[in-house]
This record gives sequence, C-alpha cells and structure tokens, in this order.
Amino acid sequence: MSTLQATRTSISLRHVAADYLSLTKPTIVGLLVATALAAMVAAAHGRPHLLAMVAVIVGGSLAAGGAHAINCWY
Repeated sequence: MSTLQATRTSISLRHVAADYLSLTKPTIVGLLVATALAAMVAAAHGRPHLLAMVAVIVGGSLAAGGAHAINCWY
C-alpha cells in the first residue's frame, strides 16, 4: 500500500486579495452605484449634497459587494 504526501503551497497575499475582490463583482457594483447616483441627480433636480453622494457610494458598494460575496459562499 502506498501513502500520498500532502504538499502545502504558499499562496501570496496578492492572490488572496484578488480572489476576495473578484467575489464582490466590482463591475456590477460600479453599475449599481452609477444607477443610484443618476437617480439621486434626477430626484434632486440637479446636484445632490456631497455627503449624501458619498454615503450612497460607500454604503451601496459595501452592501452590494457583501451580498455578492455571500451569494457565492452560500
């Protein structure tokens, strides 16, 4: 009977970060944020407040990216 030896390969932090980033689907998140910003501009009849725009960009990106990652995991 023969035994197989398991080999451990080291994975760089860069590759791990790239894999985690790909789980969030950044191109789709970008389209969702662009759509939300366009809706904000239309609703405000011009330029909305800067703080509201930043909140939509950050919050929308985190929410959509997290949802995509959970969808791939579960």
